Amino acid sequence: MSSSLPLPAAPTGNRFALVTPDDDSAPVTIVTMLSSIFTILVFAVRLGIVKRKRYGYDDCLLSLGHVVALGQWAAIFIALDNGLGKSTKLVGNREQNSSAKALFAGRILLILSLCFSKLSILLLTRSLFHWEKRRKILIIDATIVLVIIWGLGATLALSIDCSPHTMLGRGLTQCSGHVLRLRIVMIIDIITECIIFGIPILFLYAVKVANGTKLLVIAAFAFRLPLVAFSIMYLLSFTSYIDSKSSGTAIVPTMIWQEILLGYSLMSATIPCLKAFVEGFTTGGGRLGEIEVVRMPYESEGSYELGQMRKNMHRSLERLENIEDTGTHLQHSRRRSRRSNSKTIEEASIRSQTSEQPIIGMAI
Repeated sequence: MSSSLPLPAAPTGNRFALVTPDDDSAPVTIVTMLSSIFTILVFAVRLGIVKRKRYGYDDCLLSLGHVVALGQWAAIFIALDNGLGKSTKLVGNREQNSSAKALFAGRILLILSLCFSKLSILLLTRSLFHWEKRRKILIIDATIVLVIIWGLGATLALSIDCSPHTMLGRGLTQCSGHVLRLRIVMIIDIITECIIFGIPILFLYAVKVANGTKLLVIAAFAFRLPLVAFSIMYLLSFTSYIDSKSSGTAIVPTMIWQEILLGYSLMSATIPCLKAFVEGFTTGGGRLGEIEVVRMPYESEGSYELGQMRKNMHRSLERLENIEDTGTHLQHSRRRSRRSNSKTIEEASIRSQTSEQPIIGMAI
């Protein structure tokens, strides 16, 4: 006789989320909540501990990325409240319209947040390698321009002549080449991430430093590489969703990968700022001289050198100034003592001369 496992009991009472054949919104809710919570916590650690009182331009851009991400998470929760992940037969037309608009806005905000994350990591890289020759710094500047163009172009490409209903797999005739546009956007996104990872390798190649130190710095930027896989999965899942013409539940994998992509992009921008990675860099490849390591091209980017080195440098400079002041003081005191001695000798000679005159007169 064949035995089979008993079916699970039907859910009773109040549940956080239910997964049924017609309602698969629970995974989206859970992933969105985890993505937002962990991302905000990591950013709080960055501002409160890692970069405390040493903020730079990269922190400003990453802050903008988190502000935009808050809008994206809010859009997803609005879509969930209006039936995201549920079968269309359970959701009315009004809720579907609201969900489509929220998803449409959420994807635009996703692109903008990814753009700010890329710019933040590029500015960090530019500051760490400020001692490089100008032609190498131009590579970073060119990449920054490329990312800005990508962010603006992707925002326009995914919104011009496109209806929000394309997010629900409908109205594709109102957005010609919708899937092709997304493919181009994500391909450029992947290319920029590869460039961001390759720049430190290019700069460290000619630096005479231990291989362990090089690997430590490269490992910090290697945490961006999973974004390539996440972008590919997001693109494939959305393409599969559009081709499936599902009744609403097939969009769930796309939204899950979207939240993973967004959260990891923002969190990975903090990893190269951690003390273990930056100390390995500043005590190795960047040591072209004590002053060059500490002094940064512009003040706001000086925060990347851990602040403590700057304090130590200031203290040493103050000590040198004190030593110089002490030496100058000693020189002045010596000169004064010499002058006083010479005056004393002159006065003594004058006195001796005046005292001798009456004796000579008496002798005469």
